[in-house]
Amino acid sequence: MLPKLHAATSPKTAVDKLNWAHTEAGNLRGRNLQGSDLLVEYLKWATEATRQLGPCLHPTEINRLIYTQRYWSLQTISQAAAPTITTLVFGELDQRVTALSEAKDELTRAYIVWGARDHVVVLDTSALIHGPFIGELNLAAHCDLPGSADLLVPLVVLDELDGLKESNKEHTRTRARRTLNWFAHNIDGDTHRRHNENGDDITVHLLNEDLDHTRLPIADNEIIDQAVTISLATGRTSFTLYTNDFGQAHRARRSGLRTKIVKEPIYDIDIREAARRAKQQRLSQTRTSTKGPDQVRQNNTG
Repeated sequence: MLPKLHAATSPKTAVDKLNWAHTEAGNLRGRNLQGSDLLVEYLKWATEATRQLGPCLHPTEINRLIYTQRYWSLQTISQAAAPTITTLVFGELDQRVTALSEAKDELTRAYIVWGARDHVVVLDTSALIHGPFIGELNLAAHCDLPGSADLLVPLVVLDELDGLKESNKEHTRTRARRTLNWFAHNIDGDTHRRHNENGDDITVHLLNEDLDHTRLPIADNEIIDQAVTISLATGRTSFTLYTNDFGQAHRARRSGLRTKIVKEPIYDIDIREAARRAKQQRLSQTRTSTKGPDQVRQNNTG
């Protein structure tokens, strides 16, 4: 799970601090300590790790990586349970070593994946429904972002599309199904790379989640939160949310993201109006073709 950083923290500093906490936990695990002595040293480590990581990581990450449920249980354990203390502390240190190593590796991987591209565009569900079809998305024409880019699609967006494929709105239903079909046939693993005639080098990434990840109650906020987390992890300010939701765009800007609104959104009412005009045109052409040449000239002159 990619850890959330504070806005003013550089990813390198966070990785260094995580590496320190990971190394110290491993060293403590290897020392020949038992019982209450081990517990005291473990609590000292947790306190110092919190002091080191606190300026870098969001408080939820401190709770996940350091102040776990077992940490609080060890605070109140009886000194008479010395053998139990040793087993619990060793077990907790093993888990902290693993968790801190994973957090450090995730930050490093995020920088490698996202840090070298010109732009990262996070696609919202509303943009995929009301904007250009994902297989035809042109960054220069639609987002004013020429050059190479990563298109990032959070998994929650696919879940929303799955819910919309049974919508009673014709365009919404059709676009959701077509977009899901595109993902099914084009995403190799988690990515799809393509070049277009304008020279754009575009890579589409499906942003997966850990099975134990708890989403925010509002999908729009979850999309923003994931985008901000990756943006801070890479130290980049060029993350752009592409959306047709004005409220979400406002919240995204307040969270430090750039935003692009769909320029010419497509709605069911537009499709129905276009169909109505096309039908009228066909009827007009039919009426004209059924009239003889003399009648047409009479109508034109009369």
